[in-house]
Amino acid sequence: MAFDIRDNVLFKGMEKEQVSFKLGHPDSKRENEYRYTLGMCSGFQMDYDVLHVYFENGKLSDAKVYQH
Repeated sequence: MAFDIRDNVLFKGMEKEQVSFKLGHPDSKRENEYRYTLGMCSGFQMDYDVLHVYFENGKLSDAKVYQH
């Protein structure tokens, strides 16, 4: 599901407000990055997966899924 969001819901050039509308309020945010905690998706139940959404000039430039 995390990769489906990254690949099919988010699009480069989206404004921050559009991302928030689609995904809700981020769990943490900085000026150029929103983070959404997705839960333990790997199956090992050890690390949380987090969707990082990056912005340049207020528009989505990249999105990545990381395990923390």
